Amino acid sequence: MTSLPTSLIGSRPPKKIIAADAYAWRVAQGVWPPATWGLEYDFVSAGDRVNVVAVDEGAGTWLVDLDAAATASLTPSIDYEVFEYVTDGTDSRTLRRWRIPVLPDPRSASSGADYRSQARSMLEAIQALLAGKALKGDQLAYSIAGRQLTRYTPEELVKWEKVYIHRVRVEDRQAAIERGESPGNIIQIRFGAAA
Repeated sequence: MTSLPTSLIGSRPPKKIIAADAYAWRVAQGVWPPATWGLEYDFVSAGDRVNVVAVDEGAGTWLVDLDAAATASLTPSIDYEVFEYVTDGTDSRTLRRWRIPVLPDPRSASSGADYRSQARSMLEAIQALLAGKALKGDQLAYSIAGRQLTRYTPEELVKWEKVYIHRVRVEDRQAAIERGESPGNIIQIRFGAAA
């Protein structure tokens, strides 16, 4: 059973996991009777698999308890494939599958740890390259000892900058929604009598 307060038990799995944090959520049993079927989750990466077995709470729900030890065993800074399935010990049925990012545990991070998303890291790197290109004339390609290196043109970098600006804005909007704030892209209209 989870040690989390009832108010922290969600109604769906988390959208991201911070290593060494605990998570719990309830799932309605639906058509899968708990007397015969159990609910399980597999968190799978290229070299890792963590299995979590839900507990039948009765009253038509399972409790999924992803404790701190389980999340600490996940490799941070990669996405895991999550498989939600029911099994009766012989047969199984996958109900859902999705990807979930695992973020590093900030309590055990060394100084200088980078918690930026991949999109934000790329955007900042592209912007730094563009700032450098504005200051000095860089060769686009050169050859040393028969090996050739080609760089992005400023126009290509600007194109990629736009792509990553969009991705970062999407992340920022999602973070605002998760914090309970307005994502900033809502237009409000008032209907009433004409003045």
